[in-house]
Amino acid sequence: MNIKYIGSNIKKLREERGITQAQLAERLGVSFQAVSKWECGTTVPDVGILPDVAELFGVTVDFLFREDGGSRKERAERLVTAYEEDVDNSDAFEKANSAYQKFFEHGYFDSEDIFHFAYLNELRMIYYGRKAERYYAKSLENRDGVSDDAYYKFQRQYISFLSRTGDNRYAVSIAERQYEKEPESPYAAASLAFAYIRGEKYEKAKLAVDEALSRFPENSLLLTFAGDIARALADDKKAVEYWEKAFAIDGEMIDAPYSLAKYFLEAGKKDEALNIFKLIFDWKAKRGFGNDEEITFTDLNLNNLKEFL
Repeated sequence: MNIKYIGSNIKKLREERGITQAQLAERLGVSFQAVSKWECGTTVPDVGILPDVAELFGVTVDFLFREDGGSRKERAERLVTAYEEDVDNSDAFEKANSAYQKFFEHGYFDSEDIFHFAYLNELRMIYYGRKAERYYAKSLENRDGVSDDAYYKFQRQYISFLSRTGDNRYAVSIAERQYEKEPESPYAAASLAFAYIRGEKYEKAKLAVDEALSRFPENSLLLTFAGDIARALADDKKAVEYWEKAFAIDGEMIDAPYSLAKYFLEAGKKDEALNIFKLIFDWKAKRGFGNDEEITFTDLNLNNLKEFL
């Protein structure tokens, strides 16, 4: 082992982590000048501190003595570990991502590299998940206590996000608290039913929506959710009735036809599904929205798609 490489390896490891000499010194309990002298090669760390240096950077003590500072594979793995410790650090992500992209560009990678790259992106997903949650919560806070249609739209999207991330219990608690505050609001009842639906608590969802419909029988959002619940509980006839009524009452409630079309597709009723999709496309065209007919009709296994529009 050659001590002359210790300083350059420490500098390389420190720069990979994106920390300063002063920050490294603080973590190791030494002076800034000591770290500077190590990296310049003027002095070397005491033998007793080497295990702390190695542990901090996730390497072996032997690594600190290597001339080449380890392989590119080891460096890439260290960069993933560095990002794991601070998932809010976008620079750390970009360093690790760049290292693996170079592997893939040159074809020098194996299953272990793919695994670590997958894990890196999982960590990035956690970062964006946290970011999304902060901004969803902020969008609700910025309504200044006004529980209007926009507020409940934001709330339902937040509930949907929480359910996708597996936090159904918290999603339900948000909806339940809001319903306790505004029991006379059909939209609070709709958010509660929606939270139960996303948590697959269909019996509770049915109780909530049935009670709300007894007071607000013409609310198209409640009727749409009632259809979704009936479908989940295998009452297809009732589901169709709810969806058709929702759209008949409110021609802007396009979610109801989408649910209806999905049901017809799953039930193998392609002609009925086609009619509903044509209705949806017309609705979107009148409002200047684009269509996804290629994907839709591919699912229907139809040819000459344009003739059906």
